[in-house]
Amino acid sequence: MFQKVSYNELLEATNRFSAENLIGVGSYGSVYKGLLSLSHEVTTVVAVKVLDLQRRGSSKSFMAECEAMRCIRHRNLVKMLTSCSSIDYKGDEFKALVSEFMPNGSLEDWLHPTANDGQSSWRPLNFMERLNVAIDVASALDYLHHHCQTPIVHCDLKPGNVLLDSDMNSRVGDFGLAKFLGGVIINIESKHHTASSSVGIRGSVGYAAPEYGMGRDISTHGDVYSYGIMLVEIFTGKRPTDDIFTDGLSLHTFAKTALLQDHVMEIVDPTLPLHIRPEDDNNIRALVNVENETKLCEALARIFNLGVMCSVESPNERMEMEQVMKELQSIRKAYLSRLG
Repeated sequence: MFQKVSYNELLEATNRFSAENLIGVGSYGSVYKGLLSLSHEVTTVVAVKVLDLQRRGSSKSFMAECEAMRCIRHRNLVKMLTSCSSIDYKGDEFKALVSEFMPNGSLEDWLHPTANDGQSSWRPLNFMERLNVAIDVASALDYLHHHCQTPIVHCDLKPGNVLLDSDMNSRVGDFGLAKFLGGVIINIESKHHTASSSVGIRGSVGYAAPEYGMGRDISTHGDVYSYGIMLVEIFTGKRPTDDIFTDGLSLHTFAKTALLQDHVMEIVDPTLPLHIRPEDDNNIRALVNVENETKLCEALARIFNLGVMCSVESPNERMEMEQVMKELQSIRKAYLSRLG
């Protein structure tokens, strides 16, 4: 990490935390865009997360995020640059985290744009962009679960916590609820990690694993569930909290039913650009597009099946992220080779 920055430096960097620089509001605070000098010669565009210390759990969230980001380095994780723990101009306690700025916002912004997003250049993500996001996030979770010195459970995976850089590469961020699995217990059958910790529900409504609501221990199983839900959301464009999901219907059963009834294309996000276009009146060109459409359907069926397998109710029956990542890479390879 860089040397800690002062409150005054962050105040200047964000134009006194102006509304114009506000880029997001989360569970424990607000995020501002800033221009910060992290060395004598380099000025960097950064994201400054200012903790709302009046909110219960915000100080604990600050410490959890600092600890997590101190120990992890991966191309698909948001890079933490520095932190600030100080006193503001009112004499109140002030805590902030400074990370690299992601110019393309969050996956949430792309899947569910609103009039307030300010993305005049918004367009629907194409199939390969969505698949690449899914692979990037799977790679990040595989690293956290199996390749850190101490396994880490993110505990709040959702589109709002997946950020996109200038090249549309994905980075998982917001480790405010992350849990180090110290005193690790390894389930011999599934190789998933668990930690005895009774903390109640971890995560966001719709994405939090159902076992957490029943007081079960935090485990890598929980992240896999959240990932499975998000994977289905990426390709259907529907949030798990959508109004249609009532009377026992959920995003999981929505995808599962479509697979069983061979209606995969009927649940695909209507904004997803498809290969067949009305102007394709050339017979040969249209034939190629029909073939591509078939390959797309096959790839989507495999993706939805993966999402369903990750979000089954029983934790021990969920896949591991290493398997998920390999399957998605296989889907991408097969899709691209067939298009060629």
